[in-house]
Amino acid sequence: MNTAQIVEELWAREQIRDCLYRYSRGIDRYDVDLVRSCYHPGAVDEHGVFNGDLEGFVGLVHEFRGPGSDYGLMQHVITNTLIERDGDVAHVESYLYNPLVSRQAGAGLPDILVGGRFIDRFENRDGRWAIAHRRLVYDYCRMDPPTAKMWEQWTGAQVLFGQPDRTDPLYEAVPR
Repeated sequence: MNTAQIVEELWAREQIRDCLYRYSRGIDRYDVDLVRSCYHPGAVDEHGVFNGDLEGFVGLVHEFRGPGSDYGLMQHVITNTLIERDGDVAHVESYLYNPLVSRQAGAGLPDILVGGRFIDRFENRDGRWAIAHRRLVYDYCRMDPPTAKMWEQWTGAQVLFGQPDRTDPLYEAVPR
């Protein structure tokens, strides 16, 4: 490979990784527009509980992440990303670690930990890498009774808590 090909390859990989991370933020902060930006028009998403087009998947996002959902707190942690690119198509496998915690303490809902992988087909259309087809492969799931949080015993602490929407501290100005 010459220098220009290496730069093109690295740039494509970085755009794909960035898309994966934006997807995680979009899901975890209930930012549907950010989630949409990760897919191409006509994309297919196979999540098991839903298999279909992007708008149908967005409906699932509303169900699982909206204000009335049971599990308001979750994190999509993406690891071990393998990108196999051939021109304007890339086959991408990303490991997923996804803990879910009930929106309401004492609701009797279990804490859930899902482990799996996204098997994606990314395409570069008009200079934009995005998901054309996504399959979620479930490798394991663990459900445990909810437990007390360590910060509940800290008196006088000023703990910053994550929020399942755009009121999350991420969206506030950071002191410099």
